[in-house]
Formats: sequence, structure tokens, C-alpha cells
Amino acid sequence: MDIQGIICFLELAKTLSFTKAAERLFMSQSAVSRKIQALEADLHMSLVERTPKTVSLTTAGRVMAEGLSQMADEYHALYLRAQNMSCGFSGELHIGVMPEFMLDVFPLMLNEFERHHPDIYLSLSNEPMDKLRAKLMDGSLDFVVGGRLDLDLQYVPNIQTIRIGRRRLGIALSSVHPLAGAGHPLSLSDFKDDIFVTLPDDVAPARKNLYIRCANAGFVPKVKTAADLSTILLWVETGRCVCILYQNSSLLGNPRIKFAEMENPVPDCMEDLVPTHAEILWNGSVTHNPCKPVFAQYITQYHWPLE
Repeated sequence: MDIQGIICFLELAKTLSFTKAAERLFMSQSAVSRKIQALEADLHMSLVERTPKTVSLTTAGRVMAEGLSQMADEYHALYLRAQNMSCGFSGELHIGVMPEFMLDVFPLMLNEFERHHPDIYLSLSNEPMDKLRAKLMDGSLDFVVGGRLDLDLQYVPNIQTIRIGRRRLGIALSSVHPLAGAGHPLSLSDFKDDIFVTLPDDVAPARKNLYIRCANAGFVPKVKTAADLSTILLWVETGRCVCILYQNSSLLGNPRIKFAEMENPVPDCMEDLVPTHAEILWNGSVTHNPCKPVFAQYITQYHWPLE
């Protein structure tokens, strides 16, 4: 059956007038009549009774009008759904977040995006650095919150970067630590007698960067490794360790942890080694997902209060 013939028949069933049906469809009366005649021929039944002055539906026509009306509504809904998916306004995005990188403004942005695009489902995962890198490269993840330097992707040409602002680097320490009440920026050498805690090397480059920073400050740090950020915060909270961290939502609102800003947190010798900007990465060469450009455009235009 011709979809246009069905549309003409349904409009005629509503108006019972070839003139009104043609006006609403922006067609000629003869064109509407031909479409309906072709539909009747396809169905091998009469749908419309025509007289010089009146138009009415046959018994079969009334049955077909009711059923085809439901089909037309379902077709329209299906068409809109397919169109939204084709344009990237409906679908699913897979986003990976580095363990130490759940910036407080990032969840706010996600909430705003979902409010504007309720038909795009965001699947979030928090995984080690090496897994995020591999999944971004093979297309299992559409976006990663981190940075080219974080994931050692600075020389991969297909990785596109959206910079969202500067990250505040400092030392997380217990609120009962002797330096917790310092009213001035602290230097790394102030903590030369403390134990530092970092994530494992396969999760984040924190430990390697810690040794470089401490060497620049004139001492060799005592270092412990914790499996995840939650364990790090627990050890810091109980006063067992201190940790160099980017300020994130995990630190906010915890009265037992103090975030102390450092003097010269990124020394000159580390400017090319340590990422100072928050970035969102996506691989433009794999996994054609129409939702990716929609999300990329949104986060590019979003006002990131990180500078």
C-alpha cells in the first residue's frame, strides 16, 4: 500500500469532503481521488461511497479507517524515533572517568545535558587509566574525562580534545594535621616527613609525578599505594597519609579532610609532563555514534567555571 494513499484516505475519513481533504493536504481534488482509488484497487474493496453531493465511508471503509489511523500514529512515532536517533538526539553514550578526576562541575554538566536531551542515555564508568585508554581507542567508550597527558595520548592524531578549564592542584590532609590550619600556601617540602599515598601506576600517573615533584623540592618521599580513591581518602581522613590531588567533589563537604593549595604546584621542569587542564577526549576515527557530535557541541559551549 502507498503511504500517501493511506494519508489521503484518512484525511477524507475525517472530513468526508474531497475539497477539504485536498486543501488540508495541499493537493488537488483529482490527485486525492486517484490516490484513494489506487488504495481501493490494492485492497480489492470499496472504501468510499461517492454521490454528486455526499461522501461517506463503506462498512469496510470505517473498519479500515479505524485500523489505519492507529497504524499511522505508530508509524509517525516510529519515524520520529528513527529521525531523533539519526540526528543524535536519541541513543546512548558511554563515558569513562579517571578515578581521580570526578570534578565537582562535571556531574552538574551531566545533569544539565540530560535535562536538555532526555532521550540520550549516559552510561558512566570509573576505570583505571590503561583500560580507559584502550576502550577509547577501540571505540568501547565514546568520551573520557581526563586528558591527553593523563592517558599518554598526546601523539595520537585522531583523539580530539575539549578543554574545560584549569584543575586546582593541592595536598589533601587530615583536618587534625599540624599544617591543616595554615593560613598561607604550603610548599611540598613542608610534608617531607609525611607518608604520601597514591594510586597504582596502571591506574594513574600520580606516583611517577610525585617523585619528580619531591625531587624538585629536595627530598625523596615515603610512598604508599592504595587501590582506589576511596581508600586514599580514608587514609587521609584518618591521618595516616597525605596526598597530592586535584580538587574534586570527593573532597568537598568532608570536614575531616583539608585541601591545602601549594606554592608552585607544577614546577617549570614538569610543565610538559603534568596536565594542568581538565579535558574531555573523544576518538573521531571509530564508532560512528550520532550522539557524539551532539554531546561534543554541548560540552564545548557549556560554561565551565574552572579557570
